[in-house]
Amino acid sequence: MARYLLFTLWFAITVVLLVGVLSSGLFGRAPWKRTLWRALLALFWPLAVLSQAGRDLLFNALDKDRS
Repeated sequence: MARYLLFTLWFAITVVLLVGVLSSGLFGRAPWKRTLWRALLALFWPLAVLSQAGRDLLFNALDKDRS
């Protein structure tokens, strides 16, 4: 059971990120090209967390979309 904990955590966070990406894409908040890029990033978010540039992209993505 404990060996599946990391997969469960990755899956849960990925689902939440994908729902956010799809809702912003469907309701016209972001262009489709950016929506597709963010969907790919939502799948590989653990790799992005490992680098400073990846963390900046993940945590500042919402602020850039609003402007």
